Amino acid sequence: MNKPKHVQWCQECLEWTDEAWKLVVWTDKSNFSTTGFSDTPWVTRLPEEEFHPDWIDEVWGSGRKSIMIWGAFWGEMKFPLYIVPPGTTINSKRYRDNVMMPYLVPFWHQTCEEYG
Repeated sequence: MNKPKHVQWCQECLEWTDEAWKLVVWTDKSNFSTTGFSDTPWVTRLPEEEFHPDWIDEVWGSGRKSIMIWGAFWGEMKFPLYIVPPGTTINSKRYRDNVMMPYLVPFWHQTCEEYG
């Protein structure tokens, strides 16, 4: 869906200098699993070992816990990682209210002062 826009943007930026790239604020969020596997683990074993206790990991409920973090950098300046409170679902309004306004905007001002 966004692939044509991404390709167009990349083509427009092909000739950018290192100095031009330093004026771009990069941000991203990511989820990290703090327990267990994020996907189904694959185990190689003989057919007769299928239910052997050494190959079974007992889990009550999903047992999975994860944490979402957000970060940004601009040029050589890095923003400290922001840990999204557990159980928070990030939609556009929450992103604006809980990340952009309290964290990204002040970081933007700080970097503007640094880079002019």
